[in-house]
Amino acid sequence: MEEYVDPDAVPFLQTFNGWRQFQDVRRLALAKRFARVAAELLNVPRVRLYQDSTFLKRVGDGPTLWHSDLSMAPFHTNEAVTMWLPLTPIPPEDEGGTGLLFASGSHRDFALSFWEDAKGGGRRDLEGRYALDSYGRMEVGDATWHHGWCLHSSGPNDLEEDRMAFTLCFVADGAEMLEGGEGKLGGGR
Repeated sequence: MEEYVDPDAVPFLQTFNGWRQFQDVRRLALAKRFARVAAELLNVPRVRLYQDSTFLKRVGDGPTLWHSDLSMAPFHTNEAVTMWLPLTPIPPEDEGGTGLLFASGSHRDFALSFWEDAKGGGRRDLEGRYALDSYGRMEVGDATWHHGWCLHSSGPNDLEEDRMAFTLCFVADGAEMLEGGEGKLGGGR
């Protein structure tokens, strides 16, 4: 990853769409079982892979601020879901684990964009508005799934080892691209 990104210029390292370059990533990203789960979670007949991402949170890297994946995607849809798969073991939070923290129900919160603290970034800004849930210890091969509008964050990496994770983001087949896009994504799995 460090050959693609200046490691001193970003809070953690991230690459996108490794499936286009690496056969092992391609096999994982295009696995039909993941597309099937995504379609079931979204209650749609077919989905399209939007992107895969690989994350490296190095020892000492700071927190990942609250965000939703769909706010950064070029789609005019609510039908998106992300799978987060650790590539290194994640200890529980009380042992310094840095898995994802979810603001449960935030994907259904229409008023969120009108709430003045919504873009504050800090964990304290969401306390009391949502239940904050973490899945604690995770082993390599475990996974979480979250809706594209679900707010999520991650604490700093205070462990003695780097943390790696892989994500797959899916959208409903036929999802329209926002202005400047190329129409619709068709031919899903």
